[in-house]
Amino acid sequence: MAQLFTRKQLILAKIETTYGTDSVPVVGTDAMLISDLSINPAQSEYVNRDLIRPYLGASQQLPAAIRSEVSFTVELAGSGAAGTAPKWAPLIRACGFAETINAGVSAQYDPVSGPTFASITIYAFRDGVRHVIRGARGTFTIAMNNRERPVMNFTFTGLYQSPTDVTPGTAVYTGWQTPLVFNNQNSSAFTLQSYANAVLSGITIDAGNQVEYRSFVGTGGESILITNREVTGQITIESAAQAEKDYWANVRDAVTGNFTITHGTTAGNRVVISAPAVQVTEPQYGDVQGISTTQFNARLTPSATAGNDEIRILVN
Repeated sequence: MAQLFTRKQLILAKIETTYGTDSVPVVGTDAMLISDLSINPAQSEYVNRDLIRPYLGASQQLPAAIRSEVSFTVELAGSGAAGTAPKWAPLIRACGFAETINAGVSAQYDPVSGPTFASITIYAFRDGVRHVIRGARGTFTIAMNNRERPVMNFTFTGLYQSPTDVTPGTAVYTGWQTPLVFNNQNSSAFTLQSYANAVLSGITIDAGNQVEYRSFVGTGGESILITNREVTGQITIESAAQAEKDYWANVRDAVTGNFTITHGTTAGNRVVISAPAVQVTEPQYGDVQGISTTQFNARLTPSATAGNDEIRILVN
């Protein structure tokens, strides 16, 4: 028996035109440059038959629901050209975000609330064994920590299909950009609740999508749904004097305020993350190199009038 090498793995992903219909991603244009890959090809729920017999022993279990799950990490970088979608765009679109292209200027990603959400077909290869995951939708987190590469961690759930032996061909990663380390030279314009002098140590943001596998009898009865969203995170800054910024009052009074951070220095490879109404909660003191820090939990809430604006990711 030939061994399958763990290192020889590949992810292809492409937006579906019709939900659950294989969009046939190809190695030449749809290869995802990833790390930390985990494939759960047959995540199942079982019904125990629990048979009564005149001897000891387990009963057979019957599969009641089966779907596939895959998770991986993508480096957070731009597209290389202003007004061009980054290569990770299909992934975030399948996490309930809409894409707006402003030609020659920017690619913008904003959350939506339906009525429909984009979906992707994922081909997950493990040394020649191909898992086709149709109708995939998911959620993600962003991590931007000092002196580390900024990343997006995606988790997708999709419809199960039996694997097959397929040689994927040569993956092409044209268009993927090398990320810049998150540090003072590469990152700028940090503001938290209208305080622009804060010194930032790190940010994590969780899109917080509630992803549900739905399985009923009938046409279209099996699908992956995004049924809710609650964007949260953590922000760690150097502690500020009260005269500079009274975050304690903001915590006490449930004040919300703006947030923005720009990562990248050149056109086409800048990523701007912003939010209009961030609430900070549960401050905790910390220490970095003998300097006091404060870590806040954060809730990124939509504006009261428009909605679907609690976070924006702009590539320009």
